[in-house]
Amino acid sequence: MKNYLDILFNPQSVAIFGASNEQGKVGAMIMNNIVACGYRGKVFPINPNKKYEGKDIFGYKVYPSIENVSEKIDLAVIVVPRKVVKNMIVQCIENTIRTAIIIPAGFGETNEEGKKDEKELTRIAENGNLKFVGPNTMGFWSANISLNVSMGYMSPLPGNVSIISQSGSTGVVICSELRGMGVGIRYFVSSGNEASLSFEDYLEYFINDNETKIIAGFLEGLRKRNKFLNICKKNVTKKPIIILKAGTTDPGIKAASSHTGSISGSDEVYNATFKQYGILRAQNINQFLDLIRAFICINLPEGNRVAILPGAGGMGVLTADASDKAGLNVAKPSQGLINKINEILPDYWSHSNPFDPVGTQDLSVFPTLLELLLESNEYDCVITNVIEIRSLLEQYFPQHDEGKQIKQMMIEVMDSTEKSVARRQIKILNKYRKPVVFISHVYPNSKLFRIFEKKNVLIVKNPDSAAFVLKSLYEYNRFLKKIKENSQTTIQR
Repeated sequence: MKNYLDILFNPQSVAIFGASNEQGKVGAMIMNNIVACGYRGKVFPINPNKKYEGKDIFGYKVYPSIENVSEKIDLAVIVVPRKVVKNMIVQCIENTIRTAIIIPAGFGETNEEGKKDEKELTRIAENGNLKFVGPNTMGFWSANISLNVSMGYMSPLPGNVSIISQSGSTGVVICSELRGMGVGIRYFVSSGNEASLSFEDYLEYFINDNETKIIAGFLEGLRKRNKFLNICKKNVTKKPIIILKAGTTDPGIKAASSHTGSISGSDEVYNATFKQYGILRAQNINQFLDLIRAFICINLPEGNRVAILPGAGGMGVLTADASDKAGLNVAKPSQGLINKINEILPDYWSHSNPFDPVGTQDLSVFPTLLELLLESNEYDCVITNVIEIRSLLEQYFPQHDEGKQIKQMMIEVMDSTEKSVARRQIKILNKYRKPVVFISHVYPNSKLFRIFEKKNVLIVKNPDSAAFVLKSLYEYNRFLKKIKENSQTTIQR
């Protein structure tokens, strides 16, 4: 299987069956993405339509048939009408093409006729030693060769996250969101109906890929459960796997069946399996994205003691609630730590965790307090706020000239002050290397976001997200330690 997937994700030549230059057609979208993302291999558009005779598409000569291409083809991208897909697969096999992507829908996810056609496709491909993605797929992205053979308008950054999605459009949204967050992707594949290659096949490949550091999957249902379990057993300590499992209710299960023909199964069974093998589960896309970025940005918490340093009292209360509900320990500070903070803040500060500075106007105290909390060794992690008064000022609309002038002056002052605070915070994070999560209600549109992003500082949108991320990473660290302890006990015996 590995040899097939090596060819699939790293083809030196690609043939597009149904290539087009008519914008709005899938064949044109595929061609555009291949060219726009800078694929470094050879491209062969295939279209028998007479209007393409002697023509080119995006600078590539059009061939009427694969028979007219003399060079070896590694990957076929099939975007022809559903009823002629089988003929294209036969042509691929006759020309010793070993991997393909079947874009069209209308197969096993629809009706009995579609299921029958899909089974026939699979039979022909298996007999001809050909493996394919789909059908009913959006395609894939491979950073190694800058290949975007997808229907999605996306241009991922290269990186070390590999993504499997059983929903094409959801996968494209995830890739686009990750780009906005500055997260790079090594591989993305929309697995479609998985008539040939399955979620489990991609998972196994990504686990064994040295350049993939994090695996993330949008899962509706498994087709090869025993294989999934065997893969997970072998992976337990290799790299984190993050799953967004959909199809957890009766309506969701029904929708999954009609979407990609997947069998969702009992949610309790999935939960138990994920827990057994250290797989991190997200309940929604925001949690999914936050977990991916968390593994890039912060170290795993050694314990669950969390310090809360809010920008305001109400946010501290919300964060304390979220942390406690998530299973984090909102631990009380020692008298020694309180005494140190007394030297910095007015005597009416909260004197407890959350460490509420109670309306301080001196923004420089926030990095100072952050350092005190991190160096105290009383806490394993910190949740704090991005200091972004400037963003609030932009939503302030005075009605007279003097007010407008004051607003502009304050924006300039806050812009300078907030950047200074952010840079101090970044230096402190680098010094102590403990996990710190920042909350920003205007992220990722915050003016400070790019400063933090470049230094891999983790920002989330609300207290619940911050608590969820830290709880999840703490539990993952506990899982890894338990596996290590069990293996050492076994060796000693």
